[in-house]
Amino acid sequence: IATEENGNNGHLTTVAKAKPSTGLIVYPNPSKGDVNIITEVKQAGPLTIQVTDMQGRVVYEKAINSVDKGFQQIALRNLQLKASTYIVKVANRLQVQTCKLVVRD
Repeated sequence: IATEENGNNGHLTTVAKAKPSTGLIVYPNPSKGDVNIITEVKQAGPLTIQVTDMQGRVVYEKAINSVDKGFQQIALRNLQLKASTYIVKVANRLQVQTCKLVVRD
């Protein structure tokens, strides 16, 4: 993901130019509660997203019945998480990907 300057008024536009090297990106990070996830899915099928606090307690969970193989973008809105650091885990039958998420007030 890259940012480019738009020639009209100098506004910035986000452009997906590069694939994530880790297979999982969570942004914005730090966040205020709404985040987007970009994940590389290696096999089509069900996908689970979990957010845990640093003590390992699940504070959010979402199951998706089916996603296609390839890069997928998933929006998580109104997570209502307190300011802290969390672990985002995206899992399917073949893989588990994790990433830290910082939530600020």
